[in-house]
Amino acid sequence: MKLSKNWREHKWEFIDWKIEYQKILICMILILPIPIELIEKVLEFIPRGNFINGIPTYISGKKNKITIDLRGMNRKDVSLNGIHFTNLNINYSKFVRCKFGSVQLKKTIIYGCTFEECIFKSASISGCQFLRCTFLECTLNSNDAYHKTTFSNCIMDGTRFNRLNMNFFKFIDCSMKKCQFRQSFMDNCNFMRCNNHRTLFHFRMNNCLFEECDLSASKISALDVIRLQCIGCNLESAILRDIDFRWANFEKSNLKNADFERSLFKFCSFRDNNLKGTNFSNTEFF
Repeated sequence: MKLSKNWREHKWEFIDWKIEYQKILICMILILPIPIELIEKVLEFIPRGNFINGIPTYISGKKNKITIDLRGMNRKDVSLNGIHFTNLNINYSKFVRCKFGSVQLKKTIIYGCTFEECIFKSASISGCQFLRCTFLECTLNSNDAYHKTTFSNCIMDGTRFNRLNMNFFKFIDCSMKKCQFRQSFMDNCNFMRCNNHRTLFHFRMNNCLFEECDLSASKISALDVIRLQCIGCNLESAILRDIDFRWANFEKSNLKNADFERSLFKFCSFRDNNLKGTNFSNTEFF
C-alpha cells in the first residue's frame, strides 16, 4: 500500500493491533497510577486495525484527517465487507469488481477514485464526499437511510441506485446518463448542472431541486412528487406519465415533446416554458 507524505510523517504502522493494543494497555496499568478510564480515553487516539486483503479493517483520523494514497493500485475482485474508513481522505484509488458490504465510509472524502463494476450493499456513506470520481456500471443497494452525501464532478453513467433512502444528497456537475433510481425515496435532494439524459427515476420524491439539468429522454415513474423544482432544465421528450405532482415548479424549463399523460397537477407552476408538442392528454389541473 502506498501512503501519502502526510501519512509517513505520522510514522504510524498498521500491524496486529489486537496484540499491541493489549500490551500497551497492560503496561500503562502496571506503570502509571492513573484510572483505567483515562487510559482508555488516551488510547482512543491510537490508530488500530487488522489487514484484510492488504487493507486495514479500521482506519480513523480522529483529530486530523489522514490521507491514503493508493495511486496506481488496482484492486480486483476483492471483498471489503465490514471495513471501516472513518474521517479520512482516500485519493486516486481504483477498485474493480469490489464488494463494499456494510463498509463504513462516514465523513470520508474520496477524491479522483475509480469504481468499476463495484457493489455498495448496505455501505454507510452518510456525510461522505465523492469528488471527481468515476463510477462504471456500479450498484448502490441498501434499505438504510443515508444523509448529506455529496457527489461533485463525478462520472456516474449507468450507475444503479436501488432501494435507497436518500436525504439531503447533492449531485453537482455530474454525468449521470442512463442511471437508474429504482424503488428509492428522495427527500431534500439537489441536482445541479447534471447530465441525466435517459435516466430512469422510479421513486417517491419530496422537496427536490433540479437546476439546469439535462433530463432529456428520461423516464420518471413515481408514486408521488411533492414540491419538485425543475428550474432551467431540459425535459425534451421526457416521459412523466401517471404522476401526482403537488406544488411542482417547471420554471424556464424546456418541455418540448414531454409526455405528461394521465398526470395530476395540484398547485403547480409553469413559466417561460417551451411547450411545443407537450402531451397533457387526460391530465387534471387544480
